[in-house]
Amino acid sequence: MEKLTARWRSSSLRTQLMVLTGLLLMPSILLTSFVSISVVRDSLVNSIDNELRESLGTVSTALMSDMIGSPTVNVSKRGYLLDSDGEIVAQVGSTAPGPVDPGEPDLSSFTRELVLQTEQSGMTVRSADGEDGSWRVVAAPQADSDYTVVTAEPLGWANGMISAVTLLTLSFGVATLLVALTVGWILITRAFTPLKRVEATAAAIAAGDLSQRISGYSSATEVGQLSMSLNRMLGQIEDAFD
Repeated sequence: MEKLTARWRSSSLRTQLMVLTGLLLMPSILLTSFVSISVVRDSLVNSIDNELRESLGTVSTALMSDMIGSPTVNVSKRGYLLDSDGEIVAQVGSTAPGPVDPGEPDLSSFTRELVLQTEQSGMTVRSADGEDGSWRVVAAPQADSDYTVVTAEPLGWANGMISAVTLLTLSFGVATLLVALTVGWILITRAFTPLKRVEATAAAIAAGDLSQRISGYSSATEVGQLSMSLNRMLGQIEDAFD
């Protein structure tokens, strides 16, 4: 810690300003990225939940047709029919197309009491085979029976999209930080140009040239006030030598 403090104190003012600028920008960029990712994720999840709720009626019809041996109605979502103990007694539909089979959702905890409490709210469950996969499911009690209808959709594609948005957002944030630091370095370097002139004049004075003076800066600025003070001091020193 002492070495870090000593290095900080020995660094140039320009470097310190750039470090402080970066430390101020990083939390803002991270917060913006987090908010953007959260908004995208919530939007995707809400869209999936709405689609699952809207498909409950079609899935329920397809499940009952499958129970009585009638031709199954085509459905776009995976559907399950659970008995009062939470056991799967029928299922219909297919998962979204993709190179990886998402398996089946884990519905072992979907008792009748839990379904009544959720009130068709979307829930995220893991895959039944224990693989690293997740599903979004919506459950509702079957009308005039003890059965429960569950519609499900794998979240593989949604998680992939969220990962892509996360990578894109963080990459854009890093690029923004680098651009901001580069522009800040250029502007600070230009802003410190008057101080460089003061430094060069002071070096000439230290070499013995007491006729040097600093001019061209408004007295309303800090550099102008510093120049006036140095000029007065130099005049007094030159008079003393004379």
